Amino acid sequence: MAILIFFISTMTLLLLFAHSSCLYATEVDSFTNRLTLQKDSTNELNNITNEFLKRCVDEANDKSLTTLKELYTSCTAILGGNLPWSPIENFLNQTERIESRGEKRADSIYSLMNRRDGFALYIASLGHTIRMGELIIGIDKIGHFFQEGYSYYNSTYLNDSGIRSALDSGEYQERTYYGLMTTGVYSYSDLNANFQGLLFWNSLTKTEFNEAEVFKPYIIWKNNQWQQNPEHLFDWRVYVDAGMDESQNCNTYKTPAIQAKVDKRLNQLSLKTGVKMACPMSPVSCYEYVSKIRLLFPDYVHHLVSPFCLQSASAQANRE
Repeated sequence: MAILIFFISTMTLLLLFAHSSCLYATEVDSFTNRLTLQKDSTNELNNITNEFLKRCVDEANDKSLTTLKELYTSCTAILGGNLPWSPIENFLNQTERIESRGEKRADSIYSLMNRRDGFALYIASLGHTIRMGELIIGIDKIGHFFQEGYSYYNSTYLNDSGIRSALDSGEYQERTYYGLMTTGVYSYSDLNANFQGLLFWNSLTKTEFNEAEVFKPYIIWKNNQWQQNPEHLFDWRVYVDAGMDESQNCNTYKTPAIQAKVDKRLNQLSLKTGVKMACPMSPVSCYEYVSKIRLLFPDYVHHLVSPFCLQSASAQANRE
């Protein structure tokens, strides 16, 4: 059964890649143009995301949906949609409200990879990236956040399969049709986005308490209708960190030969720009990210953090 599911999923992706030039692959290049000026998209992305949340609230009220299950169904359709790309991801790839950039494969860090290394890179374009503070984030991470994040939430809380089952599913996707078997790339940043999405969906209507603060829900039931919580509008700064930046939370690759090809391109970029291009780009940012994950989610470090980032963080700790 697992083999059949993998075959169907892979063939679906291939057909979508092959028949639509406007679709984007799941891989991005966070290195090639990271030094060029690019407007910070954080505030506008917050505005757009809150607009999408308002749409799901309005739809739920217009359709007289009163249960949590119905609300989540409305919100997942508007934010997450169906595989392989979410509605908000598609919107961000087309809107001029944010400054996004996409590299041609031939100019990217993947340019030395051949079809055998990652055939999907030759079928679809690379995804776009945006700047969020000092980070370069793939728009695909927004899709992962809402779409796969809901899958994690559904598996963990609704199906009572537990969080380990959700994490295993994400890792399987990166090993197969979302990663190594199609593009040759295993993205820990994708897995981080999935996990952060789980946290979002769990707090959509639920108040979370910890010793430091209270996290209020994004949507509340008031005066017999759903409303966005004016005291807690969505803010990407709650979720986005170095773990979503592929130049910090480094990818791994299907073979050592592919890794060598990417490293060669990074060396060429270093010579061209006069700035060392290597992953992680900022050992300090990587160290801070690893420290955060070890503090908050110690059981999931190896799911959320690249081995290269872990090694860099250890070296950084030894220097301090």
